[in-house]
Amino acid sequence: MNADPFDTSVIEVAFDNLTTDTLRQLAQGHENVDVTFIKVNGEVRVMQATLHPSVLPENEEPYKSMSEKRRHDAQGVVVVWDREKAAWRSIKPETVTQIHYVSADGIDITMKKGVVVGK
Repeated sequence: MNADPFDTSVIEVAFDNLTTDTLRQLAQGHENVDVTFIKVNGEVRVMQATLHPSVLPENEEPYKSMSEKRRHDAQGVVVVWDREKAAWRSIKPETVTQIHYVSADGIDITMKKGVVVGK
């Protein structure tokens, strides 16, 4: 995407190390975050991820047990709600190659791993 350098409604940024906290905060703060990542089998996938309270299902928990939650935390996995599949899914932040979302004030934001883009 070639952004107009004077268009403040579109921002493209690069990232090197995406933390579990950053990914979790993005998912909690937005109803839809398009996360592109590389699956264990090498396939590239784009997930419509969220942890935004207005979108999460009321009667479904992301973990079957506390030991499962502790295991995910220890492995550095972020569990998110996949809007397209209507199911809980996990993402390892180190496999993420791109994140796209629209901020509350309407700014279109794309984050790309290891790529200097945009402004």
